[in-house]
Amino acid sequence: MALVDARTRGVVLNVASIGGFSVEPGIGWYNVTKAAVIQLTKQFAWELAPRVRVNAIAPGLVRTEFARGIWEQHEESVEASIPLGRIGEPSDVAGLAVTLVSDDASWVTGQTFVVDGGTTTKPSGGVG
Repeated sequence: MALVDARTRGVVLNVASIGGFSVEPGIGWYNVTKAAVIQLTKQFAWELAPRVRVNAIAPGLVRTEFARGIWEQHEESVEASIPLGRIGEPSDVAGLAVTLVSDDASWVTGQTFVVDGGTTTKPSGGVG
């Protein structure tokens, strides 16, 4: 049985997290779920093409109620750790989301876009 019929068209935009690409003490359960979202994005993009596009956004730390506990008590040091020097705002993610669901991204599917102020560009601290 086909997952979508000939009349179905659309776009799915999943929300993952940069946590889906790395490890972080104490929140492994969260990172595993976000890694699963990244993989499901690829899987569903393959299964639902060509009628449905499926992509994901993987934000870094964004100033939301959900993330308040991460930054509220030590905002300056958190911002200093982000290469672009600030915590993300919801509007930083929204612009990309609007583009990904528009016809401007009509040839994009199966991708996860990182929006993190450069957080994932930092050196790992490993030997090199």
